[in-house]
Amino acid sequence: DPCGFAVVIERIREMSQDDFKAQCRGMAEEYANGSSVDAELMLGIVNGIRAKLRGKERVKARWETDPKPWPEDVDLLSVIREIENIIRRVMVCEERYVTAAAYFIVATWFVEYLQYAPYAVITAPAKRCGKSTLLDLMGELTRRPYQTGARPSEAYLYRLIEESHSTILLDEVDTYLNNAFELQGILDSGVSRRQANIGKCRKNSAGDYDRTNFNTFGFKVMSGIAADGCGAALVDRSIVLRLSRKTRAEKREKLRHIPIEQWDALRSKLRRLELMHAKAVEEASAHPLKDMPGVLGDRDCDKWEPLFIIADLCGKDEGRRLRNVACEITEEDSGDAWQSELLSDSADIAMRAVNSKDGFDLDFGPAGQIHVGITDGGMYGDCILSTTLYQALTLNPDGRWKEFGRSGRALSQHVMTRTITDHGVKAAKLKKANGRMGFKIYGDNGLMTANDRYGRRARKGE
Repeated sequence: DPCGFAVVIERIREMSQDDFKAQCRGMAEEYANGSSVDAELMLGIVNGIRAKLRGKERVKARWETDPKPWPEDVDLLSVIREIENIIRRVMVCEERYVTAAAYFIVATWFVEYLQYAPYAVITAPAKRCGKSTLLDLMGELTRRPYQTGARPSEAYLYRLIEESHSTILLDEVDTYLNNAFELQGILDSGVSRRQANIGKCRKNSAGDYDRTNFNTFGFKVMSGIAADGCGAALVDRSIVLRLSRKTRAEKREKLRHIPIEQWDALRSKLRRLELMHAKAVEEASAHPLKDMPGVLGDRDCDKWEPLFIIADLCGKDEGRRLRNVACEITEEDSGDAWQSELLSDSADIAMRAVNSKDGFDLDFGPAGQIHVGITDGGMYGDCILSTTLYQALTLNPDGRWKEFGRSGRALSQHVMTRTITDHGVKAAKLKKANGRMGFKIYGDNGLMTANDRYGRRARKGE
């Protein structure tokens, strides 16, 4: 009753801090006795009263609450451009990853209205490529960011997601995620709203076990060296952002030098955008999205759909631009394009040597000239040396293998051999070439190993 509650407040007010710590649980049990409130809830009420009276009510962290919205309407495309510009100021990465990261950040603010929440994987081949910088940047702008520096426990993670609906940012995942299968399972479950449940058993006060479901739906960001190899199922559900080390000539601004006021303003604008476009995003997410690129598979369409919805709100041109970005990133992830081209170029060189009676010359100007043929040309009957094939591929200044990948260096012989081997054409020691490594040419359009057993396997693969 009001009079009794006033007595409780006055009693708590007069207690010293030591007395309150010693008596708060007993007080809670006393006040809960005979009421409809259990002791644990009453303990929370008593602690809340004490904090309020002492003027020490805890300020909630950013992962627990949303910022105040910007006082007036804002333009969605302008905010996206502002985020892209910040990424360019502090990061050295390809433009498609700048765009993908910016749209991913915006999409996290609409998590309550989406049916699918893709993940982002920030990966690089070595240290000092900017992985932590990009993760920290996304931690500044995503909705309710909770960033972990160490491996979280499974129980803590699914309870955190259930209670706060945070965007989870995991750093250094290459150090623990590969062998953390239960943690991978929790993360795997959180992509689709329909499947985002983890069932657990909890012991109740009577000593029995109650079944409890925890909702794991929400956006996650994972960062680490070769993080795209930490769980095939996870990466398949993720938008992969690949970084490389900047050169000494490439100068960028430090993330910590960006004014706090700019971060606060951007978060406030993103909150306003959520309120402005929530209904449109929810309606678009409830129906199949049109104009999906044909090169994207079903899983790719699912993980890019929330970002496409945001881009379509900016106009047709922006929607088309993001779809092109998605196709570029997907093709790079699959690796099919350059691998198929490498196999095709290798087969052309091999078959040209077989069909030329005396072989043929390849003139590469200043790079030199090589002869591919039976006479001093790396050909031994119907076999070609690996070194000869490699030279024919990489000495051509107009070919793509002279400058391959982001490093700008030539394709390595190891990568060439491994790629051909992975497609069922294995290298072997050629007896005719005194045991040097090479490939046997088979049929009208391909290579095979010098070992007949592997050759039959290659034929079956065709």
